[in-house]
Amino acid sequence: MINIRAVDLSSDLPMVIDGMQDFISRMDYHEFLPDTYEDLVEALTRLVNLDCTEILVAEYEGRIVGGIGMVYAPCMWNFKVSIAEELFWWVSKDAPSSTALRLLRRVSSNSVAKGCKFIVFKSLSSSPETLDKVYRRMGLR
Repeated sequence: MINIRAVDLSSDLPMVIDGMQDFISRMDYHEFLPDTYEDLVEALTRLVNLDCTEILVAEYEGRIVGGIGMVYAPCMWNFKVSIAEELFWWVSKDAPSSTALRLLRRVSSNSVAKGCKFIVFKSLSSSPETLDKVYRRMGLR
């Protein structure tokens, strides 16, 4: 069974960084991301400690097989409206097929619970073709 939960850096850090490095190796835009293990650790630690972020992991059979980071903030155009925006998300190649959908549904549910009126997920030019299918299954456009 896949368990979606908040990241615990004291126990999850090596597996999360390994997953992030695998994802980075499969995507474009490397110049925007830390390029060393140490810099990834520093960046992830900084994100986890911000009040406006949420970092979740997908755990399966004792392994971290996916993760997602969201930021919750006022809309730049109307500070009365809260929005949620994806910072990153990744799923291991060997993760169960429902992992991505479970991560996205959880942060979508959490976003609504936090009062967000708009949720932004991204699709990069190097994203797998199946990503659009996942987004459509969730009713996203």
